Amino acid sequence: MNKDYTPIDCSLYDHYEAWATLRTELLISHRDGTGALRTISGVISDLMNREGAEWMVLGSGLEIRLDRLVEVRPSQAR
Repeated sequence: MNKDYTPIDCSLYDHYEAWATLRTELLISHRDGTGALRTISGVISDLMNREGAEWMVLGSGLEIRLDRLVEVRPSQAR
């Protein structure tokens, strides 16, 4: 495991998997590589392990390390 990665709670991971399966449009707040807070919308296309950390891949191709997520919730727009 990457020594600077903090594993997330399993129940959160389960939510991410369910939203990916259901192709749920999400609002995602996360810290980027510089530590700045970003909020985007998107659909999870994959969850993966790489370099000792867990990652979320969005349909846009953006990859977010799971321990950098601040808030993930379904979008109200449908």
